[in-house]
Amino acid sequence: MAPGSAVADTYEVQPGDSLSAIAATLGLTPDLLHALNPSVTSPDLIYVGQRLTVPDAGVPDTAVPITTVPETTVPTTEAIRLTHTVQSGQSLSEIAGLYGVSVADLVNLNPSLIPNALPVGVELVIRDDLSAPPDPTSSADADRALAPGSTPRLDGRNVIPYLVQPGDTFSTLADRFGTTVATLLTLNPRAADDGLRAGAVIFAPRSGGAPPISSGDDVTVTPPPSGAATRPYTVLPGDTASGIALEVGITLAQLRAANPDLNLNLIYVGQTLLLPSAADPAVTPASPGGSATHPYTVVAGDSAIGIALAHRLTLAQLQALNPERDLNTVYVGHTLQLPGPRQDGTPALPDLAVELTSYTVLPGDNATTIAAIHQITLDALAKLNPQANLDLLQIGAILTVPDIDLPPPPPGTVPAGPPPFPRYTVQTGDTLSAIAEKFGTQVAALEQLNPDIDPNLIALGDELRLPGTVPIPVASRTVVTEQTDGLTYVAARLGVLPHTLIANNPSLADSDWISAGTPLRVPDREGVVVQVTAGDTLAVIAAQYGTTVEAILRDPRSGVTDANALIIGQELIVPVSVPPFIWPASGDISDGFGLCRTSDCGVRHHGLDIALHFNPGGAVVAIAGGEVTFAGGTFCCGLGFYVEIDHGNGWLSRYGHLANQPPVAVGQRVGRGETIGFAGTTGFSTGIHLHLEMEHNGWLLDATNYLP
Repeated sequence: MAPGSAVADTYEVQPGDSLSAIAATLGLTPDLLHALNPSVTSPDLIYVGQRLTVPDAGVPDTAVPITTVPETTVPTTEAIRLTHTVQSGQSLSEIAGLYGVSVADLVNLNPSLIPNALPVGVELVIRDDLSAPPDPTSSADADRALAPGSTPRLDGRNVIPYLVQPGDTFSTLADRFGTTVATLLTLNPRAADDGLRAGAVIFAPRSGGAPPISSGDDVTVTPPPSGAATRPYTVLPGDTASGIALEVGITLAQLRAANPDLNLNLIYVGQTLLLPSAADPAVTPASPGGSATHPYTVVAGDSAIGIALAHRLTLAQLQALNPERDLNTVYVGHTLQLPGPRQDGTPALPDLAVELTSYTVLPGDNATTIAAIHQITLDALAKLNPQANLDLLQIGAILTVPDIDLPPPPPGTVPAGPPPFPRYTVQTGDTLSAIAEKFGTQVAALEQLNPDIDPNLIALGDELRLPGTVPIPVASRTVVTEQTDGLTYVAARLGVLPHTLIANNPSLADSDWISAGTPLRVPDREGVVVQVTAGDTLAVIAAQYGTTVEAILRDPRSGVTDANALIIGQELIVPVSVPPFIWPASGDISDGFGLCRTSDCGVRHHGLDIALHFNPGGAVVAIAGGEVTFAGGTFCCGLGFYVEIDHGNGWLSRYGHLANQPPVAVGQRVGRGETIGFAGTTGFSTGIHLHLEMEHNGWLLDATNYLP
């Protein structure tokens, strides 16, 4: 038997389980659980139905002893209802691990739940002693019976997670959070049974001063009583709830308590919030160490908010200690004053000054950048994630980080995700039942997908999520050829470059001819069609194909409108750059591209003829800027006098049958619309006209596909 457990039992792996989630449920560290199961070759490789060895209610030898609590102080008649609001990127196993329950328990408590499709914003029941009697065989429910007539409840939004530190006891934590030992034991039944363990996560009330829990009590954070000192604040453009809290020197929990009827995730410009007055002693906690201060030198990666959080301060408190400093511009080497005497070792973790959330590691992430974007030090990130190896982060790993308003990610850096829900904008006269009927669904399904909407008070313009998924975007079509022809002329009829046709149909690379009945993939614009796979970002795709995110976004026909909203399985086009061409002269087209000049079509017209008989000697202009590579010719033969221009990136144009020697020279740079010659009928010509040829990478093109 491995150290840390006295009696062995087994656990069968369930869908959605991970080794870390199972360990959290059992109150163990992942390393200890892995040590108990040497047959598990990797903690990332467990499978449904696998049986793991686990301690039978055992306490690891490394558990931190808790302060002894008299039996009479432990409530035995409380009942709790604990809920959790699903955040973006959270999985059922992650939520189960966070609260120390199993995935099966969550499924049983939430019968309408679809485990593999958790909608953001849905409220999950984590524990519910009100709707079902306690299970006497459950360690969480043992000795806890609901008293007749009692209706206490606890909402998951009213508790805050806390990372247990070495030396913590229930008594010291009760003092720290301004609550009672009995309340902490009720919120953390597993810890009440097994003891506190350094590195474990427990829950405490968001606001202090909670009375002991007894039958019939409500464990809630109540709004300030009438007469409590508050002041109004009007929401300004760019404001967020956490930003307002930091700015005025309070915690987000205090802001919620002052505004219990408001959803602080959906504040709007002009809205009035109530702020607790600074005169309220609960708003301004005493500085650590009394009035003494000590200097702190800013190091690389620091930010004002990160320093404040690491030292249990609000931004306003840090500013008050450093009135001469502009905290928006702190630099390496700056000295800031912090409260309390200097202490050896690293600063303590933030507690009530910040809420915690989860962060999913993305491709390209490292611990330093994750710490920086969440405005904490690398040491603070390590303390928040004691089980994580920050030197070897795996894509998809879940880290605990401060819940702050992050800046939007750079364009093209968010990995592709599953298809989103369809959305519907409420119209005049709509009701939820009418909308449900219109889209063939149930009102209950709409309510679950839209937890922030009052089903009896939907308003004109409200946007609702609908069941199902949006269609996966495509950026190409399939065309079947009707006749055998050369690749050059098939591409011309399809309106794409031969190069584009080959890039999207690799089987064409070894032949200049395409047989009748051949299916061809044709993109909606010039370029290469790419099918997005899980983990792809637009920036990575752009780099792989030698282009930029901006170039892909420039044309909506590329299939991407939001650089950070790629959908797994969608098509997008990496574009070929096409110059903004103009017509070289004004006239009717007398002969088109590709016309047969012989009965067997062995000789074909390589260009476009523009009739200019009504304008002899009229100016001929360059269709785009470039460098002249030929200017000359003869009166008698071929194209007569002509000009050739290289436009770069494989594009070339040729202008034939000019009246005389062109007025430009080889090597000269010409601009779009600049005169390069005059209309004539030199060479093999039957009348005054301009013969225009276009090429790309040596392939002849139909100019009408590229001229406006």
